[in-house]
Parts: sequence; structure tokens; C-alpha cells
Amino acid sequence: HSEIRSVKMPFLVPIITGTLKGMLTTFFTQKMVEELIFQLLRYAVSKSSNTLDDKILESFESQRSK
Repeated sequence: HSEIRSVKMPFLVPIITGTLKGMLTTFFTQKMVEELIFQLLRYAVSKSSNTLDDKILESFESQRSK
């Protein structure tokens, strides 16, 4: 009769949770900064009268969606 032993590794829990928190924070922070930059760029483009910046914004947005 074989018995399955559970190996307790409580020391891994803070390491794993710390790593996950760091990764998620970095990911969301990067996405938030990127979104803020695009919002500011859209605002600046909307206030401008030339069409070159419209094309630049369009190019950035198409690259972003890939």
C-alpha cells in the first residue's frame, strides 16, 4: 500500500507571490503609461491643424494593435 506524501514548502509561497505581484505591477504599469501617452498624443493631434500628425498617430495605433 503506497502512501502519497505531501511536501510542504511554505518558504516558496512568499517568493512566488512576490514574483507574481512584481510581474503584474510591471505589466499594468507599462500598459497604463502606454495608454496615457496615446491619450495625450490623441489630444495633441486633435488640437493640430496639419494632417502629418494624424498619419503618425494612425501608424502608431496600427502598430500598437498588432
